[in-house]
Amino acid sequence: QVAKENNRNLKFFTNYESDWAQAFARRWEDDEIHLYGGFAKIKNANEDSLALIICHELGHLYAGAPYSNIDLALSVEGRADYWAASECMPRVISKLPHKDARDESLMMCSGDLSCARILDASLIVTAHFAKNQKLEAPQLTLSDPTIVDTILKTHPSPQCRLDLFRAGAVIENYPHCFMPIEK
Repeated sequence: QVAKENNRNLKFFTNYESDWAQAFARRWEDDEIHLYGGFAKIKNANEDSLALIICHELGHLYAGAPYSNIDLALSVEGRADYWAASECMPRVISKLPHKDARDESLMMCSGDLSCARILDASLIVTAHFAKNQKLEAPQLTLSDPTIVDTILKTHPSPQCRLDLFRAGAVIENYPHCFMPIEK
């Protein structure tokens, strides 16, 4: 639907047999998302966490500025994370099988189950990123202490990514590990 709203054609390429936990978006004549099967096999993976990965990749294509590639209009990582939680997941979460959410997530979302499921999916995905980097798993009760001077155009730390997903889910401002403090 979001591709149609942007007057674009979207193609998915999948390889679910692969153990590689990778996904990427690219824009050529058509918009493309490539998804490998490893994301369905990461620890605690479920429909919500896989949907969050797909929403993140859609974010690269449709979330808007700031861009990592202005010619192709591909959104930076942090923008794609925020958009995935704030725009995409709320549109798809009700179409996924019902799941309960962690109490901590429900509390952060003032009892909103959809928001809490987005936070739970974010924890799964960012824990995987942290494990790959041999870092401690991010936590909802922590925040990345980094304060950037310019918009971060590379992959944020796993904690910053969780902060971005959380900010998107509860509709708060971007965290300062991604977006500089306004002067």
